Order: sequence, then C-alpha cells, then structure tokens
Amino acid sequence: MRCPNKSSGNGRDPPRAHPLGSDVVVPILVGLAYFALAYLGLRFASINSSATPIWPPTGLAIAAILLWGNRIAPAIFIAAFLINQVTAGSIFTSLAIAGGNTLEAVIAGYLVRHWAEGEQVFDTPIGIAKFTLISLAATMVSATIGVSSLTLAGYAEMSSFISVWSTWWLGDLAGALVVTPVVVLWANSDPASLKPPQITQTGLTYLAAVGVGVVVFGCPVVHHIPVHQALGFLIVLPLLWASLRQGPRDTATVVLIISAFAVGCTLLQCGPFAKPSLNDSFILLLAFMISTAVLSLALSTDVAVRRRIENQQRQRALETEALWQATVQVAFGGAFEDLLRGCLRTICRVTGWPAGRVYVPDNINDPRRLLPSPVWHFEREDLAPLARETAEDALVVGEGLPCNVCEINKESLHDICTRIPILLKPRKRLLLKHGLHAAFGFPLCAEGKLQAVLEFFSETNQPPDQHVLYVVQSIGEQLGRLLERQQGQEQQRQAVAIADVLNLTSIRSGALEAMLNALAASVYLADRDGRIVYMNRAAERQVGTGNVIRIANGRLAPVDCKARLTLGRAIDVVIGDGDRLTGGITVALAGVDHAGLIATVLPLSPGENQSSCRGAGMAAIFMQDPIVMPPSAAEAFAQLYRLTGSELRVLLTMAPGLSVKEAAEVLGIGENTAKSHLQHIYSKTGTSKQTELIRLFMSATPPISPELIRLFMSATPPVSSSAPRQDTGSKAESRKATLSGEKTSALALRPKT
Repeated sequence: MRCPNKSSGNGRDPPRAHPLGSDVVVPILVGLAYFALAYLGLRFASINSSATPIWPPTGLAIAAILLWGNRIAPAIFIAAFLINQVTAGSIFTSLAIAGGNTLEAVIAGYLVRHWAEGEQVFDTPIGIAKFTLISLAATMVSATIGVSSLTLAGYAEMSSFISVWSTWWLGDLAGALVVTPVVVLWANSDPASLKPPQITQTGLTYLAAVGVGVVVFGCPVVHHIPVHQALGFLIVLPLLWASLRQGPRDTATVVLIISAFAVGCTLLQCGPFAKPSLNDSFILLLAFMISTAVLSLALSTDVAVRRRIENQQRQRALETEALWQATVQVAFGGAFEDLLRGCLRTICRVTGWPAGRVYVPDNINDPRRLLPSPVWHFEREDLAPLARETAEDALVVGEGLPCNVCEINKESLHDICTRIPILLKPRKRLLLKHGLHAAFGFPLCAEGKLQAVLEFFSETNQPPDQHVLYVVQSIGEQLGRLLERQQGQEQQRQAVAIADVLNLTSIRSGALEAMLNALAASVYLADRDGRIVYMNRAAERQVGTGNVIRIANGRLAPVDCKARLTLGRAIDVVIGDGDRLTGGITVALAGVDHAGLIATVLPLSPGENQSSCRGAGMAAIFMQDPIVMPPSAAEAFAQLYRLTGSELRVLLTMAPGLSVKEAAEVLGIGENTAKSHLQHIYSKTGTSKQTELIRLFMSATPPISPELIRLFMSATPPVSSSAPRQDTGSKAESRKATLSGEKTSALALRPKT
C-alpha cells in the first residue's frame, strides 16, 4: 500500500537516495567509473598529454553530484588525482587538476539545484538552456585551473595556452552536455514503466542509431563513395525520431551512441570531421557533439512538455466530465447501490484503475471493521474472479500501513478522514496474481459517520495524482450529501409509514394496542424496505436486553451472524413474495450462551392506503422464546400425556416446524438428547412421526392465533401500489381459508452455504 506524499518540486531539496547502494558503495562505484572514463579519455590527448578533447568524466561527475550530493566529491577528487598521477605531471599538477575537476562538478551541481530545478533540469527546454549556460561557466573553472597549473609547472608552453585551454574546455563541455543527461535521466527512470511495448520501441530506436553510426562513421567502404560527406546528414533521422517519439531519455542515449561512433571515426582520421590536424578534427567533432546534444534535447523536452500538457488537459476534461456526471446522477437520485456502481465506473475511467469495490462498516460489532459488499466494477473481465476470491475478506481501517494512518475522529471526521488507506498485506499474494500492486481507499461519510469505503486497485505502486485524489474526494462528498438527503427523506417516509401502517388513531382509541402489548410474544412490523416501523412492549424489552436481537440502521439485527442472514432472507422473501405465501416462514435464531428465539414472519397483504407512501408489501415478525412461551394450553397438553418439563420444551421448540437439530441449537442441548426426548414424546402420545406429533399438538396449542393474524390483516393498513389490486380467485380463496382459521404453515429457511 502506498500513501500519496506531497513534494515541493522546487529543485532545492537535498538529493534523494537512489537504490544503488549504501553511502560507502556508491562513492566507490562512482570513483571507479570516473577513473575508467578518464583513462579512456586521455587516450585521445592530441595537443598535450593532460589536455584531451574527449573527457566524459565531467558528465559523470556532474550527474553524480546531482543524484547523490556533494558526498561524492571526495571520490571524484581521488579518482582525478590518481589518473593524472599515473599519466603525466607532478603531485602539484595532479592535485591542482583534481581540485579543478572536483570544483567544476560541485559548482555545476550547486547552480543546477538552486537555479535549474535540480534533477528535473532535463524536463523542459528552459532547463536545457540553463544547464547549457551552467556547463559553459563551470567547465571554464576546470580548464583554467588545469592549464594554469601545467603552464606554471612547465608542462605546457605559454604560447600554446589558448589552444590547450580551448581544447580542455570544449572537451569538458561536450562531456557535460552529452554524458550528464544520459546518467541523470536513466537514474530517474521508473523500471515499472518499461513495459514490453516501450522496450521494443526503445530497442529499435537504439538499433537505428547504431545502424546510422555504422553507415556514416564506421564503414570504410562508404568513405570511398564520392558523396560520402552528404551521408552525414543521415544522423538527423534517429535524432528526430527519438526526439519526437521516445522522449528526452532515449534522445540523450541516441546522441551518446552517435557521438561514440563519431569519436572513433575521427580518431582514425576518416569521416566527415577528418582534418589534416587531429586536434582540429576533434575541435570540429566537439562542435558537432555540443550542437547535436543541445538542440536534440531541447526539441525532445519541448515535445514532451507539449505532450504532458495535452494529456493533462485531456485528463482534466475527463475528470470534469466525470464529476459532472456524478453530480447529475446524485441530483436525480436513485438506488444507493446503483449510484455507488456508477461512481466506481466513473472513477475507474478517470484514474485508469482496473477495478473498484465498496466496503461497509460493521455497525453492529465494530465500526472500524469493514465488511465486503457485492458492489464491484471491473474494467477488465479477467479480474471478475477477484470478487469471489475476496468475498469473505473483512478489513480494518488503518492497520498495517508504512505511513501515517487517517484516524476516524468524531470531532473532526471531515478534516482528518480525507482518505483511508486499505490494508493490502494479507491480500498481497492474491492481488499480485491478478497483476495488482496497490490499493487505495476513500471514505464516504454522512452525518459524521463512516457509511462506506470505496476501494480501488492499481496496476502500479505509484500514488495517484493529487488532482485525481481531489476529484475522487469530490465525488465521495457528493455521495455523502446524497446519503444524508436520502436519510432525511427516509425519516420523513418512516413517519408517514408508521401513521399509515399502524393506523395510530385506531390503535390509541381501541383495544388493539392493549391486545398487542398484552402478548407475551414480541411483535414487530416491517415496511417494504425491511425497516421496523412498530414494536409492542415485549419487543421493546427484548431489543433492550440485546442478548439475541438488536436494532441496527432501523432493521432487526440478530447478534449471531448466521441468524442475521437467515432472518434477513426470511423478511425479504415474505415482503417480496407475500402474495404467493398462504402462511409464513419460521426460523430459529441462535443467541448468546445458547439462548435463542423462534421467529415467525408473516406477510401483510397489500391494500388501499390514504397516504402517498405506497409499496409492494409488509411483514409482521413474531418473536417467541421457547422457554417462556405462554404455558397454559401447553401445560394442559403435557399433563394430558404426562410429558416432563424437558420434553415439553423440546415440543414447544419444534412446534413452529424446526428440525431436531435446530431445536437442540435453540435450547442449547445436544442433538442426541433432543432425539431421546422426542422418542419419549412419541411413545407417550402414540405418534410415530414428527408431522403427526405437531398436528396433534397444534390442534390444542397453536403458536400464533389465527384470530391475531386476521386482526393484523384487517386492522393494519399496509402500504400498497398506486392502484388498488383486485384479488384473483385463487388468492381470494387462500385469504378466505386463512381468515377462517386454517393453520399457518411453518417453513424452515436455511441460509445458502
């Protein structure tokens, strides 16, 4: 997981550490490379043994100072001293020349960092121009100190001071302008950005540069062609291609390749730069190298800047369009899950992230625990299995992160919680299998509470752009405002629904409220969205204890996760398919310390309603504790057949239609014990099957009175569709049978595994 970090980007920060090694290894490597390049450069000395027109160590030294700071200076000084000591001159001249070479790199590095954007100097044409001016001035320092020391020590004549100085200076200048960009740009390249297509294009560009170098500078046959001088213009082709298509890094590398061929050809006194004097040939070659490097890099950076501006404008236009679409979608409303899917799709389109999903907080057990939701969006179809593989992965906000964690603070939630990093480590192997390297999370807050977290996956480990984060955050804020508005509308709708569903005027003036409150069973009424709109006193006491069932977000929420899923599915089935049910659905709800409840969910048929709140159906939920169920008729049945207390409890638990195993779970006893009690009941009642036993028991002690059901059906006006519905013949007969006293069927609903 990577967290976005802000950087000043002014070029004046200390050079950052590059992953090449420690503070000891890097200076050693730089010193060895400097010594090798210096030894190679001195092989081209023509006018003086210590003054060579080809001096690539200058470019390496300046690049090292830019990348690793002035701590590299001692390594440069030692390498320069040793190479001059083994070549020519005295200790005095070697120390002076080494000091000049080191001072040259330090001055150039200082000026570039404080005036030319540091390591980003090769990103713009202005930066190229500034670096050229800095190199012109800094290389004069080395040339002046070096030639002066040689002249004072007698290793160079005063009459040749100007020619030696100019050769020295141009050699250092060419080394700075040709070598420094290559080292800096390659050191700052992201290895993850080198994908197979880019590698192929880069390789072909370098191969073209090598081919042109061979034709123009390296083929002896070509030099005998009368027009071989005109072939020198072929070098423009790879330079233009690299400048217009590849970028500054590849352009600088092509310049280096062509310069290497040109140096070798000129050393052999052939090619377009060959003159009677070898030093004059090298002077002409240096002019070619300097002009080629500066102009090619300036063109390449200008194209790169224009391309970046076009991409930024295109990206900003896309982000603006996405933000507008999200705003319009939120303004027109709709199902919240559909809005979330639309926002996931929009954000993935803007950012290029291949997948996004939604997590919701566990408001029952731990709000910091994020539970997966079925809301996903995939830009690539091959990532679809990720939804199934992570369906059970619950995350915790802010754990396991190598950076500052955004804490959820009640006093300043909107100020602190601007984005929530998501735990990536436990899923790292799974995500890497799909080519995903990072995950980013953004909170969705409403009314000061975390409502959801939008998580997105990235194919790179680079943090997103700050402007992208702003767009994503703005979309999240739009969703948060929509959620607050929907919650306010939901509260108003619930107030109207309560008045319509319960017909409060009739309840307060009649005996229905007293009847409901007198029941030992807990009674809940749920609207078409599954939200509880009424509870009797027994239900209020039951929810108040919180041992088995609670109210969360306006819905019934059993403490046990399995029971929560089972009850939720039962309510959804009854509300959605209530017209096709002649009875209800009975389920067992496990609780704490093996205590449980038996829930019977009954459909309330749609009917006319005076309010504007109309829906598809409602449900009545009866909660009964098998241990404290009304004992009058049950005790009479037990006395009639001489059942023990344990046998009666088993019978009461199985009466709604539960199996022996489910009854044992509710009572907190073993399954074998329940089976033993059941066999005793069979022998005492003269029955042999559970259906016969339940039919016998239900004839004497129905768990829910048909009269009570009829009372709810007639006295409680449920919400309905916009037009009154006419019952078909079969439904009318079914309703008539129910109201005439037919027993409700008990269907055991089991959750899918």
